Amino acid sequence: MSRPGPGQFGYLAGIGGLPVVLVYLAVNIAVIRVFRTEFRADFRLSRHLLIPAAASVVFLFPLWGILFPGSYTLTNLLPFIAFGWLLAGVIAAAMLRARRPATFAALGKSGSPGP
Repeated sequence: MSRPGPGQFGYLAGIGGLPVVLVYLAVNIAVIRVFRTEFRADFRLSRHLLIPAAASVVFLFPLWGILFPGSYTLTNLLPFIAFGWLLAGVIAAAMLRARRPATFAALGKSGSPGP
């Protein structure tokens, strides 16, 4: 049995990096959207628009590096693997929404402010 090396860690980090970047971008966009619509009274320009927008722009650089790596190796498959996991999550959420709508509706309410 061989010991794991730095190359293997690179593949695992690449697989995990894309979902982290995508989730971070999605959260930044969601913050902007939610505070512009549902929590309009609490909206602050710097906290709820400028900072998330700037962070999203910064995170476009690692996203570009993950999607378009400089060399052609197995690393090129990592976005497709991560997209497969993302698609599996979307399918699971759609099934939960169709089969148990009350549970699906309660998912985002546990950590949100308000009544």
